[in-house]
Amino acid sequence: MSFSQAVSGLNAAATNLDVIGNNIANSATYGFKSGTASFADMFAGSKVGLGVKVAGITQDFTDGTTTNTGRGLDVAISQNGFSAW
Repeated sequence: MSFSQAVSGLNAAATNLDVIGNNIANSATYGFKSGTASFADMFAGSKVGLGVKVAGITQDFTDGTTTNTGRGLDVAISQNGFSAW
């Protein structure tokens, strides 16, 4: 295993910790949807792996619970859709 392979693994792990930290920091935020990092092997036409990379960060858009915040301007969207203000 080369140094660059190890560094790519550390960078991917650091990104995963960033995503997890963001999820924890926003866990009490109304309407927050958690993220999940996914990873992929780096192959450059060789049989030996060249490390790992973050393939993407996906958001969980499943319906959450509707909570009354007591604030008159808060809104919730149920089922499919986004809102632009």
